[in-house]
Order: sequence, then structure tokens, then C-alpha cells
Amino acid sequence: MATLHYLNVGNGDCSIIQHNSGRVSVIDVNNAKSYDKFDTDTGTFANSGKNQKDFPVNPIAYMIARNIGPVFRFILTHPDMDHMDGIGNFFNYFPPSNFWDTDNTKPDPDFSSGHFDEMDWETYKELRDGNLSSPKRLAFLYGSKGQFFNRDSETHQVVTDCIF
Repeated sequence: MATLHYLNVGNGDCSIIQHNSGRVSVIDVNNAKSYDKFDTDTGTFANSGKNQKDFPVNPIAYMIARNIGPVFRFILTHPDMDHMDGIGNFFNYFPPSNFWDTDNTKPDPDFSSGHFDEMDWETYKELRDGNLSSPKRLAFLYGSKGQFFNRDSETHQVVTDCIF
């Protein structure tokens, strides 16, 4: 049976799916800074038991602590920084085979608040613009059909109850 992990990553999102096939999908990432500040056994700050909202999970530490990986597909739902905070660091630890993105020309965000790292945006632009040889970038539109997300891997028949 597939295992779903919905992580408290603060303001933003990160979900991990361990598929029956053994593949791993990650949907969005936030709070994926260097995990050396975190308790790698629990995937959280060492004192996170006091108020979980104040101590969000680091996805890198969480996956390492649970031996989850490698990542077959990383899905970015949309290019807002709270959905890709730490993407460069995350991809260093878990380089995905496939990167799912939306076709967009979103302009550079304002980094003056200092909350997000501009290097993550630069990494994203390299991925979005196809300037990297890996991972493979895919941009699907509504109604797209393909192996590994809504077609059976052996018969290639459409699986209607599977969206990815």
C-alpha cells in the first residue's frame, strides 16, 4: 500500500508519496535548509515537542531519518517561494529523475524581506528554462496522459483513479 507523508513545513507545503511501485514522489518543498540544525532521528528541531507549529519539519532530515528515497519525481504545483524554499539544497540530497512544472514566465520575486533565499529562485529558473541536463523537466497540461502517472506501466491502459 502507498504511504503518504504530509509534512508541517511552516508556511508552505511538502508532501511525500511512497508508491506501491517503490518510487517516491515529492510535491513541493519548504523549509529544506541545511538540516544540520535539526534532529535527524525525528526530522524536526530537537525541541519541537513544545509547539509543532513553531518548529516545522525539515523535509531533508525527515526523509533521511526514515530512509526515504531516491526521488523519482518532484512536482512543483506553482512557482511561489513557499513551495520551493530550499529546492537547491533538497535536490543536492535527493536529485529527482523527473521535475514536473507548470509552463510559466513568472517574474523574479522580491527578496528584500530576507525570508527566502534568492539562490533557490535561481535554481528554479535553471530548471524551468531547461538549462540543466538533469532532472528531466516535464510540463503537463490538464488531460495529459502518460506512463507513470495515469497509465499502467505494463499495459499502458489509462488508469482512471490515478492522477499521478
